[in-house]
Order: sequence, then structure tokens, then C-alpha cells
Amino acid sequence: MSLVPPSDLPDSFFVATRDDPDTPDTFDTFDSTSATAGPWSAEAQHGGPPSALLTRALDAAATERGLRLVRVSIELARPVPVATVHVRTEVVKGGSRTSILEGALSSGGKDVLIARAWAVRESPGTIPSVDHEPAMPPVPGPQEFRGMSGAHLGGYLSAMEWRFPGARSSFDSLGPDDMWARQRVPLIADEKDTPVTRALVVADTNWAVAFELDRHGYFLVNTDLTVTFARWPIGEWIGLRSRTRAEPFGTAYAVGTMYDMNGSFASVSQSLLVSTL
Repeated sequence: MSLVPPSDLPDSFFVATRDDPDTPDTFDTFDSTSATAGPWSAEAQHGGPPSALLTRALDAAATERGLRLVRVSIELARPVPVATVHVRTEVVKGGSRTSILEGALSSGGKDVLIARAWAVRESPGTIPSVDHEPAMPPVPGPQEFRGMSGAHLGGYLSAMEWRFPGARSSFDSLGPDDMWARQRVPLIADEKDTPVTRALVVADTNWAVAFELDRHGYFLVNTDLTVTFARWPIGEWIGLRSRTRAEPFGTAYAVGTMYDMNGSFASVSQSLLVSTL
């Protein structure tokens, strides 16, 4: 199976279908399009689009309190079906300087993603910038899609544009590795993407960029996703520099640094479930 041509893709990852009655003009129910389908099944979503959809709601809740989202941790409780999904959020700890927010994305009456986020009040721009991350190679020119063998290519993998700086890098090569990506469709129909949603659409791909265990020889899947922001990304291209840490008794994690054209802007980490087939 080949990638879906951009002209044949759905217009977005999600379509808003219903307002939250408690917050007029705020949508809380969405239909998932085929663009959300992940590499393992046409029926289950990649973690990126639903994580971005849930984080969008958490970011809106933080903004309403005059705060800025700085960290979001998402538990991938169940596979997210390519179906109607519902988003809800709540403030569990409110304050003038910090708040803790929680949220969930549900489908068919079950929570499939569960999230907790920290939001803080911004300080005046007098704090010095500290960044020890090495520079990311620039975005290469257009490339043919590289990998991923045996994957469902008709959804998320087609709805994104992928570029690897390494001449032999791909989703089938073993990492650590670098990769740039950008969306071919917006997160929500008729809505402009935000910096935080662009980052979350890509972030869950970190562990695939970091492949250092043979995904064909082991059952390998991430169970969570945590993104910590130093600043918001600028522009449509999001870069990942990713690596894996693993031990023989089945504990592993993938960590990465997220980049835009100006340098690093966030860290990402994911716990991995690894077992024999």
C-alpha cells in the first residue's frame, strides 16, 4: 500500500460536531477522520492527533486562567478508535501562579486518553535563556517516504510530511535518529492550528524515531507521553532528536528533544512496553 496523495486526504484530523452546553461556542465532541488512523490499524488512531486534541482543551483551560501550559502528561489507557470522541477537562488545583489541570478523551463511554497538565503564570522576559541542546540538522529538501514496512500507510503517515536529515535514516532503520515533520491537514476542520497542537501532533512519533529495538522481533508500544515546554514552537516544521533506553527485563523508555527552525523548545519522554511476541 502506498501513501495517500495529499489531494485525496480528508480536510482535517477531526471535525467538531457538538458544543459544550456549559461553555457556548466551545466544541467538546468530534468525529475522527481516516487521517487519524495509526500505522498498526485502520481502525485505531495514532497517538498524535488525539493527544493534540486533548492538550488543546487543557491549553484553553489554562489560558482562561491567565496561565501558560508548561507540561502535559498523557496516559494511553486504551487504543483510540477512529470514531466519535468526547473531550472534557477540569481544574484540580487553582492558584494565582500555578494550576493543575486534568482531562480525558473518551469514546463509546470509555476513557481512552487521560491527561494531567501543569500551567504557570508567565514571568517578565528578564530570565536568561539556558539551552545546552546541540543544533538540529536543517530540514532537508523533499523526500520520498522512507518506511515503515508492514504499516497501515493510509492515515496519519500520509497526513504528515516526513523528512530525515540522515541519508540512510527511515522509520525502518534503528535509531537514535533525527526527523522533521509537518502536518498536511489541520487538527480540526475550519480551525487554525496552534503551536501547542502542532507539537503534540508530532510528539508521540518520538519513540518511532528512536527505534533501537527491532519492532518486528518484539511486541513494542508506548504507554504514555510527557511533553515539557521551554517555549512554544515557531513555524510548521517540528523536529525530533530521539533515543531509546532499554534493559533485558522489559523496561524501556524513549526520550527526545523537540525543535523548530530556531532551536530546541521542549523535551518528550515515553515509557515503553517491551515483550516477546
